Amino acid sequence: MPRNYGGGALACIAASIAIASIIYGLGLIPLNLWHILAWLFGPLGAYTIVYALVRSREPLYHLIWGVIALSIAVASTTYNVLNPLVVLGSLILVVVVISLIRYWRERS
Repeated sequence: MPRNYGGGALACIAASIAIASIIYGLGLIPLNLWHILAWLFGPLGAYTIVYALVRSREPLYHLIWGVIALSIAVASTTYNVLNPLVVLGSLILVVVVISLIRYWRERS
């Protein structure tokens, strides 16, 4: 894992765009513009969460942004079967739980 966040995030996005280009170029799945958000934010969110748990000096900041990026990816891939408001509500609950856990840890 790179020492700084930016280098790893850029590599993650570049790899994701490359894989999406190959998959769409070969015609393995039909192009849906909403899924482009998932190709960008899904791997970036996963990388950000892993970075928050492994290397970050500010894990709460990176963890919350990772969860936000993953929820954008989930909402963009499941918009036709799952209401995006459900994803938004779940996101808010996860952010609140993460914040409360951090608050309780700092208090004790």
